Amino acid sequence: MLTILKLGGSILSDKNMPFSVKWDNLERIAMEIKNALDYYKNQNKEIKLILVHGGGSFGHPVAKKYLKIENDKKVFINMEKGFWDIQKAMRRFNNIVIDTLQSYDIPAVSIQPSSFVVFGDKLIFDTSAIKEMLKRGLIPVIHGDIVVDNNIGYKIISGDDIVPYLANELKADLILYATDVDGVLIDNKPVKRIDEKNIDEILSYLSGSNSIDVTGGMRYKIEMIRKNKCRSFVFNGNKVRNVYKALLGKVEGTEIDFSK
Repeated sequence: MLTILKLGGSILSDKNMPFSVKWDNLERIAMEIKNALDYYKNQNKEIKLILVHGGGSFGHPVAKKYLKIENDKKVFINMEKGFWDIQKAMRRFNNIVIDTLQSYDIPAVSIQPSSFVVFGDKLIFDTSAIKEMLKRGLIPVIHGDIVVDNNIGYKIISGDDIVPYLANELKADLILYATDVDGVLIDNKPVKRIDEKNIDEILSYLSGSNSIDVTGGMRYKIEMIRKNKCRSFVFNGNKVRNVYKALLGKVEGTEIDFSK
């Protein structure tokens, strides 16, 4: 079974405080992932896992320094320096996440999109290395990043771009989004299910995330799931044992299904 788990930057850091880490959450989530892996091992069941994390308080504030508005569009400037600054910030965050996972004997390894991904009319994202890592029992940890774009020069590829793309390419069985809320909220209440029947109503309620976020928040997440025709679950990763339960398929949150 292949599972993709996106860890929202907001549950691992405080996006309003640059370069902050929510260490208690990071340690707890690492332990819950380890416990889930051990569960499958004890049941003699195979699980292949890909982790994706957002930019959090590392990538977003740095990226914002190099963005300006031109003709109502966000454009990156001074990227001779900015590309490396954003890359460096995300690498720093990724190292922290992986070091913590490794401290729990989780075989996590880094995948840095800025080194090989190209945006444009279509996304160019070679998954060969990821497939080989999974065959060897490694857990790729991929993060939001700055990448080159054939049309506009540069673009942020977010975890919400990466997850549904990989889900389609690798035929994932379970797609999970751990966020800082109990699912997709309407009037502060989680929606049980989102599909073509209610998507227009849902999108009319949603806007971007509440903190510094250059990638679009919950609305963009849903739009990417819909575009890639995926079935996914959004749940609250801040709550104890929710990550563990979700990895076992017992998700408490919003089901988003555009697979049909």
